[in-house]
Amino acid sequence: MGYRAITIPPLWTRQEKQVCKNPGLTTITAAGMTAPTIDATQSSADDADGPWINHACVGTAGFESGVISTFFACRRDWLAEFIATVKLVDVTAVRLWVGLFSSSAYGSSSAPNNHAAAFRYATDVDGTAFWRCVTIAGAGAAAQVTVTNVPAAAGVKHTFRIACGAASVEFYIDDVRVATHSTVLPVSSTYLGYLVKVITLAAAIKNVKWGRLVLRHK
Repeated sequence: MGYRAITIPPLWTRQEKQVCKNPGLTTITAAGMTAPTIDATQSSADDADGPWINHACVGTAGFESGVISTFFACRRDWLAEFIATVKLVDVTAVRLWVGLFSSSAYGSSSAPNNHAAAFRYATDVDGTAFWRCVTIAGAGAAAQVTVTNVPAAAGVKHTFRIACGAASVEFYIDDVRVATHSTVLPVSSTYLGYLVKVITLAAAIKNVKWGRLVLRHK
């Protein structure tokens, strides 16, 4: 398990909320919070790695698909921790986001004007096929971006985790810490929502799968 530098209170002092895909169905079950919105075309894509819901966006550049909560799910000063199991399907002409955002600006840009702590793979700006860790401190702020050594590869299951602290945000993939950001952070008191999204950058249908989402905070 990756080393955690951020001080997180014991689990019994924190709320834990989950969203899981129901095996064999195209529905989800939410525990401890309002169910997020599932948009566009979805289908059951269960396999040997577990239950998955597949999202397919419309085949028009700029359209998106995935799962998204309201933008009032957590804050960084709540020491929020977001975990998502994700499996990529398409890795060409796409923008992929997994993480926390303060608004829907994520859809139109690979460096959106909002508060964010998220994993990204975007073929319009990322020159190599590896996941990026991105933090943004609001409208007009430059993003802090770290390139990981984890490929953005189709058909590979990953568990993504973002741990927010008082002075930093840590990023983990499969329990290995891949980045720590302390220079550019979402403002601590800003409300954030969680999402897993695929945006097509071409006139082609693009897909992404997720199986389980976890949100912990004070």
